[in-house]
Amino acid sequence: MMNDLRTQKTELRNKFLRIRSDIPDAQRAEWDAKIHAAFFNTAAFRYCSLILAYASVRGECDTIGLIKACLERGKRVALPVSDAENFRLEYRLITDIADLETGKYDIPAPDGDCQLVTDFSSSLCLVPGVVFDRAGWRIGYGKGYYDRFLAEYKGSKIGLAYRSCITDHVPAGRNDVKVDLLICEKGAMPVK
Repeated sequence: MMNDLRTQKTELRNKFLRIRSDIPDAQRAEWDAKIHAAFFNTAAFRYCSLILAYASVRGECDTIGLIKACLERGKRVALPVSDAENFRLEYRLITDIADLETGKYDIPAPDGDCQLVTDFSSSLCLVPGVVFDRAGWRIGYGKGYYDRFLAEYKGSKIGLAYRSCITDHVPAGRNDVKVDLLICEKGAMPVK
């Protein structure tokens, strides 16, 4: 059963990575702007003081511009650093995009001088995914870092995705954690 689930997820991951990579740059920029606007209109954004973000890679919805705009709006922003030995995430505060360096898996991450976050009250977490379903389940890159973190996280969990990367059903295992809200270029989509 576990191998079957793993195979299904791998096939879906590969399919949606191809779909995402085929989005033309101009279309992607237009959609990113709409996703950013929809995010800034959420109650979760308005009422949080800390945003747990991630640096977009591999054709993900742009988060670098989103992070800059959050900082300009006076929000505190933290990004994850991967603890590869334990497959866990720790978040560190940044004050500028210049605080990022190339981290594990070539993903930009805060440098070692950035302050560790231990208090996640009044925060929301942006959760990356290759594909999401309408119920909020997601497939990431397969290492389980986010699911481990989210299993203990109490704040709002928001997925950012292009509409073409939201499907009817994503298989989920017992350790998977779903998001509370999806935002695509069509707007915010409460999960079912």
